[in-house]
Amino acid sequence: VEKVIDILPNTYQIAKKWNISDYENRVEDGSITYDYFNVTEGKIEYCISKCMYIEMFEYYGIRSLCKIFCLTDEAAYANLTRQVKFIRHSDLSDSTCCHDEVWDKKQYKE
Repeated sequence: VEKVIDILPNTYQIAKKWNISDYENRVEDGSITYDYFNVTEGKIEYCISKCMYIEMFEYYGIRSLCKIFCLTDEAAYANLTRQVKFIRHSDLSDSTCCHDEVWDKKQYKE
């Protein structure tokens, strides 16, 4: 699905809507605690300090196995390469927070 979306002219806007919708749903159901979720022109950046997947896996003593859920974001964004730049600074499976950035490549400066 992502490879098809990647050929559309508004891929970043689609990714932006996905992120905002996911943020709203996760805040509403309480499954994720965000330290911040910032949307600015051409960039989404967020930091997550608590995730119920991590909590559940940690309860059973297998926190590191939760990495598979964290990797799904990376796999999805690996198919959105024409217009979107995804940067994962850290994830909760092996760090104290999940810190990601999603950039519109037209505005991304390395």
